[in-house]
Amino acid sequence: MTSINESDNLRPVIVGQDLHVIPQDFNGLRSSYQFLAYVRQAAGGQISQDLLGTDRPEEVERLYKETNAWLRAGV
Repeated sequence: MTSINESDNLRPVIVGQDLHVIPQDFNGLRSSYQFLAYVRQAAGGQISQDLLGTDRPEEVERLYKETNAWLRAGV
């Protein structure tokens, strides 16, 4: 199973609350999943910066073509 990060948001649970994030904390994080990576790192974990995401459309398109070819071959 492969996932493609198509949306990435960071919102407070209670509307209107300040999340107290520092913009510099997002430096070096991929734009397609920067908030996912930020939250994961803030919890002490890690996340690969090589995952599929909409900021790398060529890679996403290649995956879709390969997957469609595989599906058609099984018909």
